[in-house]
Amino acid sequence: MASIRQAAKKHTRHGSRLPPGFCRRDHQRLTHLADNQVHQISRQLVNLALDHHCQAIAVENLKGGRPKAGKKRTPMKARFHRWFHRQLVTRIGSKAVEVGLRCVAVYARGTSRYAFDGSGPVKRDKDNYSQ
Repeated sequence: MASIRQAAKKHTRHGSRLPPGFCRRDHQRLTHLADNQVHQISRQLVNLALDHHCQAIAVENLKGGRPKAGKKRTPMKARFHRWFHRQLVTRIGSKAVEVGLRCVAVYARGTSRYAFDGSGPVKRDKDNYSQ
Protein backbone atom coordinates (compact mmCIF):
# COMPACT_ATOMS: atom_id res chain seq x y z
CA MET A 1 0.00 0.00 0.00
CA ALA A 2 2.84 2.34 0.81
CA SER A 3 4.48 1.72 -2.57
CA ILE A 4 1.28 2.79 -4.36
CA ARG A 5 1.24 6.03 -2.39
CA GLN A 6 4.89 6.67 -3.19
CA ALA A 7 4.31 5.99 -6.89
CA ALA A 8 1.32 8.33 -6.96
CA LYS A 9 3.30 10.99 -5.12
CA LYS A 10 6.17 10.60 -7.59
CA HIS A 11 3.85 10.94 -10.59
CA THR A 12 2.25 14.15 -9.32
CA ARG A 13 5.48 15.74 -8.14
CA HIS A 14 5.77 18.08 -11.13
CA GLY A 15 2.43 19.79 -11.39
CA SER A 16 -0.69 17.98 -12.52
CA ARG A 17 0.77 16.26 -15.59
CA LEU A 18 0.17 12.54 -15.57
CA PRO A 19 2.58 10.03 -17.07
CA PRO A 20 1.88 8.59 -20.53
CA GLY A 21 -0.34 5.54 -20.32
CA PHE A 22 -1.94 6.54 -17.01
CA CYS A 23 -4.94 4.21 -16.40
CA ARG A 24 -4.42 2.64 -19.84
CA ARG A 25 -5.73 -0.79 -18.90
CA ASP A 26 -8.79 0.66 -17.17
CA HIS A 27 -9.46 2.92 -20.12
CA GLN A 28 -9.14 0.06 -22.62
CA ARG A 29 -11.45 -2.12 -20.54
CA LEU A 30 -14.08 0.62 -20.34
CA THR A 31 -13.75 1.27 -24.08
CA HIS A 32 -14.35 -2.38 -24.91
CA LEU A 33 -17.30 -2.57 -22.50
CA ALA A 34 -18.83 0.54 -24.07
CA ASP A 35 -18.30 -0.89 -27.56
CA ASN A 36 -20.08 -4.09 -26.56
CA GLN A 37 -22.97 -2.12 -25.05
CA VAL A 38 -23.28 0.00 -28.20
CA HIS A 39 -23.43 -3.13 -30.34
CA GLN A 40 -26.16 -4.73 -28.22
CA ILE A 41 -28.26 -1.56 -27.84
CA SER A 42 -28.09 -0.69 -31.54
CA ARG A 43 -29.08 -4.22 -32.54
CA GLN A 44 -32.06 -4.15 -30.14
CA LEU A 45 -33.21 -0.75 -31.43
CA VAL A 46 -33.01 -1.78 -35.08
CA ASN A 47 -34.82 -5.07 -34.35
CA LEU A 48 -37.52 -3.15 -32.46
CA ALA A 49 -37.97 -0.79 -35.41
CA LEU A 50 -38.28 -3.76 -37.77
CA ASP A 51 -40.83 -5.49 -35.52
CA HIS A 52 -43.02 -2.37 -35.54
CA HIS A 53 -42.70 -1.89 -39.33
CA CYS A 54 -40.98 1.52 -39.04
CA GLN A 55 -39.56 3.33 -42.04
CA ALA A 56 -36.95 5.38 -40.18
CA ILE A 57 -35.18 5.74 -36.86
CA ALA A 58 -34.94 9.27 -35.46
CA VAL A 59 -32.02 10.23 -33.20
CA GLU A 60 -31.21 13.56 -31.57
CA ASN A 61 -28.38 15.53 -33.14
CA LEU A 62 -26.08 16.13 -30.16
CA LYS A 63 -22.91 17.06 -32.04
CA GLY A 64 -20.78 19.71 -30.42
CA GLY A 65 -21.46 18.74 -26.80
CA ARG A 66 -18.56 19.36 -24.46
CA PRO A 67 -17.68 17.56 -21.22
CA LYS A 68 -18.11 19.67 -18.10
CA ALA A 69 -15.55 18.19 -15.70
CA GLY A 70 -11.79 18.50 -15.42
CA LYS A 71 -9.48 21.45 -15.84
CA LYS A 72 -8.55 23.08 -19.11
CA ARG A 73 -6.57 20.98 -21.57
CA THR A 74 -6.44 17.84 -19.43
CA PRO A 75 -6.68 14.39 -20.99
CA MET A 76 -8.73 13.22 -18.00
CA LYS A 77 -11.54 15.52 -19.09
CA ALA A 78 -11.89 13.72 -22.41
CA ARG A 79 -11.03 10.26 -21.11
CA PHE A 80 -13.40 9.86 -18.18
CA HIS A 81 -16.30 11.91 -19.53
CA ARG A 82 -16.86 10.06 -22.77
CA TRP A 83 -20.42 9.15 -23.47
CA PHE A 84 -21.00 6.84 -26.38
CA HIS A 85 -23.88 8.70 -28.03
CA ARG A 86 -21.99 9.40 -31.25
CA GLN A 87 -20.81 5.79 -31.47
CA LEU A 88 -24.37 4.60 -30.85
CA VAL A 89 -25.76 6.84 -33.58
CA THR A 90 -23.21 5.65 -36.14
CA ARG A 91 -23.88 1.99 -35.28
CA ILE A 92 -27.64 2.49 -35.51
CA GLY A 93 -27.19 4.22 -38.87
CA SER A 94 -25.04 1.45 -40.32
CA LYS A 95 -27.30 -1.34 -39.05
CA ALA A 96 -30.42 0.49 -40.23
CA VAL A 97 -28.99 0.82 -43.75
CA GLU A 98 -28.23 -2.91 -43.79
CA VAL A 99 -31.89 -3.77 -43.22
CA GLY A 100 -33.35 -0.98 -45.38
CA LEU A 101 -34.30 1.64 -42.78
CA ARG A 102 -33.43 5.32 -42.79
CA CYS A 103 -31.68 7.01 -39.86
CA VAL A 104 -32.68 10.66 -39.36
CA ALA A 105 -30.95 13.12 -37.01
CA VAL A 106 -33.43 15.64 -35.57
CA TYR A 107 -32.85 18.90 -33.74
CA ALA A 108 -32.80 18.05 -30.03
CA ARG A 109 -34.55 21.15 -28.70
CA GLY A 110 -38.14 20.53 -27.62
CA THR A 111 -38.19 16.82 -28.45
CA SER A 112 -39.53 15.84 -25.02
CA ARG A 113 -42.47 18.27 -25.30
CA TYR A 114 -44.25 16.17 -27.86
CA ALA A 115 -45.48 12.58 -27.62
CA PHE A 116 -43.40 9.93 -29.36
CA ASP A 117 -46.40 8.64 -31.31
CA GLY A 118 -47.14 11.98 -32.98
CA SER A 119 -50.36 12.67 -31.09
CA GLY A 120 -49.31 16.17 -30.03
CA PRO A 121 -47.95 17.94 -26.94
CA VAL A 122 -47.50 15.93 -23.76
CA LYS A 123 -49.59 16.97 -20.76
CA ARG A 124 -47.34 16.92 -17.70
CA ASP A 125 -48.33 16.60 -14.07
CA LYS A 126 -47.38 19.86 -12.32
CA ASP A 127 -46.38 18.04 -9.12
CA ASN A 128 -44.38 15.27 -10.82
CA TYR A 129 -42.80 16.45 -14.09
CA SER A 130 -41.77 12.93 -15.12
CA GLN A 131 -45.44 11.90 -15.54
